[in-house]
Amino acid sequence: MKLPFVALLCLSFLSNGLAAKRSDSKLRNRHVSGGRKLQMPVEDSEEESPEFDYTEDGKRIYYIYLSGPEVFLEDAVAAGEEGKRLCNSVNQPDWDFEIQALYPLDKAIDNFGYNLDTALRIYYANVDLMTQAHATASNMVRFRSPSMDVGTAFEMGFVRAQGKPVFSYYDAVPFYGAFEESGSYQERVFFYNYTTSVEDRFDKDGIEVEGFGANDNLMMWGSYVDTGFPQGETVIDACGYFADWIFENEY
Repeated sequence: MKLPFVALLCLSFLSNGLAAKRSDSKLRNRHVSGGRKLQMPVEDSEEESPEFDYTEDGKRIYYIYLSGPEVFLEDAVAAGEEGKRLCNSVNQPDWDFEIQALYPLDKAIDNFGYNLDTALRIYYANVDLMTQAHATASNMVRFRSPSMDVGTAFEMGFVRAQGKPVFSYYDAVPFYGAFEESGSYQERVFFYNYTTSVEDRFDKDGIEVEGFGANDNLMMWGSYVDTGFPQGETVIDACGYFADWIFENEY
C-alpha cells in the first residue's frame, strides 16, 4: 500500500529522530520525579541540541515552543502575542538566563493560500521552530472532541522524541469563555455523550474507553509526566515549570 506524501514525510522525520537517538553522540541522564530519568543531549551535541543564543547582556536564551489550538482562534496572531508575553513574564532580573517563547505563526508563509502546498510549508515552518526550541508548552484543552487538538499532540511527541522536556497546561477560557477543570478522559467522553456514565468501559459504538484516569490519551499524559512536572492551568504555569526545570537540570 502506498502511503500519502505527507505521511512519508512524517515517517522520515520520526526515523531521523530515532536514528539520532541511536547515534554515538553523548547523552547525560536527567533525573525527574518518581525515579525516572529523562535523557537529554549534552550541549555540544550538534545533532540533537539546538544552538544557544544570547541576549545583549550575555544571558543564555532558552526557547520554548507554544503549541495549542490557539492558532485556530479568530485573532490567532494576537492570541500568540499574548501567550508569548505571559510566558516571557516569568523571567526574573537576577537570572543568568532568559526564557523566550516561540509561536507557530512566528514564521511568515509567502503566497499563503488554502491549499496543500501552503499546508506543507506551514508544517515545515513549525518543524523548524520546534527544532530551534529547547522545550514546548502545550495547551491540552479539549478541541472539537473529548481529546486534545491532534496537531498539538503531534508537536508534543515531536519535541519529546528529540529528548526535550514537554510542559502541559489546560486553558479552556479562550475557547469556551470560562475556566474548566481538565478532568479525566473518561469524564470528557461522557460529556460528549459517547457513554451513558463516567464508569462505562465501552462507548455507544462498543469501543473501549481508555480508563486509566489520565486527562487524555496515556501517551500524551505520559509525555509531560515523564518530564517531572504536573499539568498547569495557564501558559504561565507551563513556562514557570520550564524555568524550574532549567534550574534543576542546567545549574
